[in-house]
Amino acid sequence: MSDPAPNVAPPPGHPRFPLLDGVRALAALSIVLLHVGDATGFARTSRLGAFTARMDAGVALFFVLSGFLLYRPFVASRLEARPAPSAGRYLRRRLLRIVPAFWVAMLVMGALGWISVLNGDWWRYFGFLQNLSVETVLGGIRPAWSLCVEMSFYLVLPLWALGAARALGGRPRARQIRLEAETQTARIAELNTALEIARQEMKERGRMRLRNAMPTAPRSWNCEASRRRSLHRPLGGSPRRVGSPTGTRAGASGPRRSGHRVRLDSRRARAPLARAFEGTTT
Repeated sequence: MSDPAPNVAPPPGHPRFPLLDGVRALAALSIVLLHVGDATGFARTSRLGAFTARMDAGVALFFVLSGFLLYRPFVASRLEARPAPSAGRYLRRRLLRIVPAFWVAMLVMGALGWISVLNGDWWRYFGFLQNLSVETVLGGIRPAWSLCVEMSFYLVLPLWALGAARALGGRPRARQIRLEAETQTARIAELNTALEIARQEMKERGRMRLRNAMPTAPRSWNCEASRRRSLHRPLGGSPRRVGSPTGTRAGASGPRRSGHRVRLDSRRARAPLARAFEGTTT
């Protein structure tokens, strides 16, 4: 078997995992099926569309492969008390493998008018920053948002490896593995929280754009109207008329109100605000 090309060869002294090339091929095929199913309408019209619509799992598979293959040499060197791979060589290989082809593709597609990247946001697209704005995350080459995530990982990885070496170096091997596993788990939880917040923000901005495009907003979106209605609605009962005695029974299932109107009304007034923020944070 011939030696791998320099841009895909592992660092000196570290093995290559050729069987993972098949896993990478499956991930790439799943992404192709995802976009073909979406572009042709198959995902929306066929019974099998529910399966092709979830082929985006291939993106997560790519991220896991990158994390394992690129971070493993740094971890192995630390655990075996060997010099770490050269960060400069690592970054040079990453940039040469991605940047030239990606930039040429964007320039050609932009010149042909297929995508809009030669505008005021050009620095976001060519700088792998399009995923940091809801206005450009799906602009340019739409699937490139995942490439921007990869590039962020490429840049952070050497810094993480350096910090881990200083914090964990010299400890027993088993303790290093346990501490790093705990740290990685905590970081994954934080990342999931950040992604959920970003997803909710994008959904909210989408609702705001739709709301601004409508001639009049529905009454259910009027927070002030909801607040005023809630001030005259007893807990667990039906609405009462303004000015009704506070000592009357609120309903068959409602509580008896006697001198607690301010306290109950203030509790009820907070309900629309709670519903407005429900689901926007995790």
